Amino acid sequence: MNILFTTQSSGVKIFYHLLQKIEKDIKINKTGFYVAHSQYYGEFISEHPDFTKNYNIVKEWEIIEDSKKIDPDLSIIKKYENQIGDPTLWNVLISDRRIYLGNRATFKQDYKPSFTHDHMLSILQVALQKIDHLLNTIKPDIILSLDPVTFGDYLFYLFAKKRKIPMLFLKTTKIKNYIEFNSGIFGCSSNIYKQYKQYEKNNHSDQWVNEAKEYIKTIENKNIRHEGMILIPSQRAKVTKNKNEILLLPKKITKKIKYYFYYKNDHHIPNQFNTFFNRGLLKPLKVLYHNFRLSKDYIYIKGHEKINYAFFPLQSEPEISSLIWGKAYMNQIETIRNIARSLPVGMKLIIKEHPRAIGYRSYGYYKKILEIPNVILAHPNQEVRPIIQKSTIVITISGFVAFEAVLYKKPSLMLGGPRPFSILPDSMICYNNNINELCNEIVSLIKNYKYKEDSLINYIAATMKCSTQIDYFTTLLKKKARYGDKGINEFEEEIEKLAIYTDKRIKEELKQLLIKI
Repeated sequence: MNILFTTQSSGVKIFYHLLQKIEKDIKINKTGFYVAHSQYYGEFISEHPDFTKNYNIVKEWEIIEDSKKIDPDLSIIKKYENQIGDPTLWNVLISDRRIYLGNRATFKQDYKPSFTHDHMLSILQVALQKIDHLLNTIKPDIILSLDPVTFGDYLFYLFAKKRKIPMLFLKTTKIKNYIEFNSGIFGCSSNIYKQYKQYEKNNHSDQWVNEAKEYIKTIENKNIRHEGMILIPSQRAKVTKNKNEILLLPKKITKKIKYYFYYKNDHHIPNQFNTFFNRGLLKPLKVLYHNFRLSKDYIYIKGHEKINYAFFPLQSEPEISSLIWGKAYMNQIETIRNIARSLPVGMKLIIKEHPRAIGYRSYGYYKKILEIPNVILAHPNQEVRPIIQKSTIVITISGFVAFEAVLYKKPSLMLGGPRPFSILPDSMICYNNNINELCNEIVSLIKNYKYKEDSLINYIAATMKCSTQIDYFTTLLKKKARYGDKGINEFEEEIEKLAIYTDKRIKEELKQLLIKI
């Protein structure tokens, strides 16, 4: 069997060690890697110098460098677009915030692209040719990837779809610490969907159904927590700080110096001064300023329970939720305006900032929101649960809050998507794909809402059964300021569990492919 991995940053370490494990059970002839983020890659190569000798590798930063040497040839791009477009290839560039947005987009709203239109097309052309060549060299039977956040990931997805190559995306289910290999970018994975339908049809109980019931019972009157979830600001202070932080200063300074000599041409790596200035200085000051200027506008739900309102949580930017699943709603102020205009008379619309985005947007952004007559700002540091529970309906672009609303027995309407939980009955959660019909759909969902606990249990049970429990963010990716059982399991132990699950999913997908053929 031949296999190909697409990854970014520290994902290369995960997939490399995963490969070592699955090779013990599956005979692999050819292996290829698509990697992004030269700094992580350099650190990885220093630990595994034989990596470049054993595998075919395409490096994203080299695509960027090569693109500077050519002018785009639209005939070449058009040829590929006719083959794999969905229906165009423009989505490939839009999906990557580092290409389509500004180079400070991780720190603040920056919509001025880092590249000119012609340079974007040159990047696309070089990427198409290099990825096509890698696919023709490896001839993969399956492709494994993380969430599609780079233009390379999206191109592999389009090539794989056209050539009928199974491609699996490692994603968090946001149910406890279950993660899955999803068979696509949009909606529910085919294996989970199939299992869900079996549960719905047979209506039988097993260990997964029992675990799903216990999960629902556990979170009924508690705040939902899942592995990798970003800590809300009031709880970040509780995270134990590394006592040896000061000893790490020389290493951090060395990294900053290296940036100027080795990494400044890699669009994945932000300018170190910008990182320090925006995250270390500007963001905390903006939070203080917002709290001062908006103190009279913010409300806490406790004490305002009698308000009849819909709830809309702001999406963090730039994220996959707005770049791929909800790209029509990137302008969230206008999205809020459209929602507010579509509500029943007398109903308010409560807006709450995403924990990741606190200090990200400007004060003027919130003032524009508050200019909309029936809109209220919730204080960003409060938990989302009471806001959902006291609401009449929850409206989201494509975030997990849509599923939280289902769990807390509230009507849930999504504008973007579809997401895995979109397979649940329309009486609980529905998807709007026409903003002109939004008013009718809001009224209809409120009027016809019906909570179907059996279907919810079946969906959660199917997700658990078709996934595996791994501390993905806290142990494998080593993300900071996240919920999870950090330190309980070691990297090696989690990789071992992931390998067992990966082996199972590969065999399922290849078997399904043979059935289709």
